[in-house]
Amino acid sequence: EWMEQLTPTNQLMMALSPRKSMVAPPPATLRRWDEVNMRRRCVGVTSVDAHAFPVTFWPLTIRIFPYKVHFRSLLTYIVLREPLSKDSGAAAQQLFDALRGCHAYGANVRWGDAREFKFEAHQGNSIAIAGDEVRYSSGLSFHVQAPKQALIRLIRDGEPVTEKVDKEVAFNVERPGMYRIEVWRNRRG
Repeated sequence: EWMEQLTPTNQLMMALSPRKSMVAPPPATLRRWDEVNMRRRCVGVTSVDAHAFPVTFWPLTIRIFPYKVHFRSLLTYIVLREPLSKDSGAAAQQLFDALRGCHAYGANVRWGDAREFKFEAHQGNSIAIAGDEVRYSSGLSFHVQAPKQALIRLIRDGEPVTEKVDKEVAFNVERPGMYRIEVWRNRRG
């Protein structure tokens, strides 16, 4: 996103505060991910393309996105059904199983810690976690918990369905589809 927004007129501002300029994943990227997920389940992994490079503003040379900035910006969180095992082999298996099951979400931690985020489907006494495939029937609802109050947007088949500003929300599901959640704080995803 940062490189896509870089222009000759905003280089200095973006060089001085590169993470501040990041808003959300590019819409084309999300559109493509939604299209793939409507055909088959596909895990999303949030990452940075880490290439620190110098930019010269005579007489200064500034290193854009030094590695310590890169690796403190975007994170992929893994959702586990039970605590991470202390046994390294079992823990690795838990992580691979979670990724294979699409039990993950990404966040720009520049805007806050997202460890407390939850996206679950509730139906009767059953609870499914983010990434699970759930058969639609009446009474199905999605429950979202954000770490702080935010705009929480429900997306179905790539299109916004509804949104609410709160820390915890429940959305009644009115029809089948491929659903995801976006959380926005201060106009940033």
